[in-house]
Amino acid sequence: MSTSLQEANEKYINLRFYPILERKHRTLSEDELKKKLEFEQELGLFDNMREIQEELLQETKDIGVSLHTKQAAKKYFETIKQQIEKRVRYKNNKNKLDYKLIRRFLWTAFNNLHELDLKVITPDVLQLSNNLREMAKVYNDFIRKTKYPALAYDEVFLAKQSEYIYLKKNTKKIVNEIKQLKVTENYLEAILEKKKKTLKTSKTLPTYQKLLQEYKRINGTYTDTIYICSMLREKHAQNKKQMHSFEKKYTLEFNEYFQKTASVYEKVLVDILGAMAFELDKLLWEGAKKSLPIKILFEKAQINEEYNTKTYLKYYLESNDTDKASDELQELLELYQYLDSLYMESILIVTNNVDDAIEFKRSIKSFNKAQNVISYTDEKFALKWAFQNSVKILVINESLQNMTLTKFLEYYKKYTLSQSELILLGNCEKLPYKISKKLAQGITPMFLAKQIQELINKP
Repeated sequence: MSTSLQEANEKYINLRFYPILERKHRTLSEDELKKKLEFEQELGLFDNMREIQEELLQETKDIGVSLHTKQAAKKYFETIKQQIEKRVRYKNNKNKLDYKLIRRFLWTAFNNLHELDLKVITPDVLQLSNNLREMAKVYNDFIRKTKYPALAYDEVFLAKQSEYIYLKKNTKKIVNEIKQLKVTENYLEAILEKKKKTLKTSKTLPTYQKLLQEYKRINGTYTDTIYICSMLREKHAQNKKQMHSFEKKYTLEFNEYFQKTASVYEKVLVDILGAMAFELDKLLWEGAKKSLPIKILFEKAQINEEYNTKTYLKYYLESNDTDKASDELQELLELYQYLDSLYMESILIVTNNVDDAIEFKRSIKSFNKAQNVISYTDEKFALKWAFQNSVKILVINESLQNMTLTKFLEYYKKYTLSQSELILLGNCEKLPYKISKKLAQGITPMFLAKQIQELINKP
């Protein structure tokens, strides 16, 4: 290495370290300077000085705003809006499940049914499941941000402030630099301790002056390291103060706007997730009903109930060892109660005559007071109710007010929660639904009630 005193001074002249470092080098001979610089080069100290000066010790200025609070929040909610628009058909869907309650078991059932029969996961089921997972990820991130305002402020607002981010990275580099210099400081301190002991026993030796110069050279580097560390700590404190001032300045303004806007989107996200979960659950069990391996499993388990999530959850609880005191069991029991209320089987009467609707309902209730009986003369309201409830027996007149019986049954079959027993009052043939009983339109309410009771008691 041929670095001269002049070259060394040129390297230090523009640094804030110069006043102290130059004095140390000014009195050194060419040979001593060469050794000192080689030693500092070996430690990595010499080459770091300009980088520290040019990057880490720049003047700390006020932080400017790159993106204002409302703009940052609007930019985030625009991504939420885009996700909603991709699934707009689910937005006002009346058929939905409580996704927060059912999400874990829905995916458990999905994975278990997939293991039993790969064919259950059709392309439609796979596409919908991926879509639901993507939407759930968006929702989970949204909930994190609304639940923890400091997190939203950091990720939505502060992360978009270029000057703030630069200063934050710069401050992190300072911390790392101090850690490295501290290692160097400890290393030099250990060397100096050994050199000091050697000097004490070498005062009469010819090599004493050489050892003393070496000690001074290392001690100089040691004090340089301490000096640089102190400057970096001072700079770190300045940066942190400036960052804290900027963070505090916009917190309240951002949080108020963010929370107010978030409240508009939360219900929409929940509704979409619920509608998607309902559709996935429906598609999944439509495939399961056709699966031979799943039929065999249910037969072996002596399950004779409707193929749906409630039935599978009951089987799951009975066949899996779960700690009775565990949070998981309590969660599953809560889910079962929810599904039990959702799948509560009812008798639905659809007729075009108000008197028949009233009398049929009264007679059926007299036979079975525990049975839920609903009657409608408007088939559109009847469909709307059926889409959100589980119907065990559907009693329907072949003549309806606003649509044909065929069209009604097509909608009913496509969108209802479960397969119902159908009692037809009339003589229609070739309907898109299996008929359990066909009765004359002029039957008495009591006769109808007895026929329904027979279906209920059927094994």
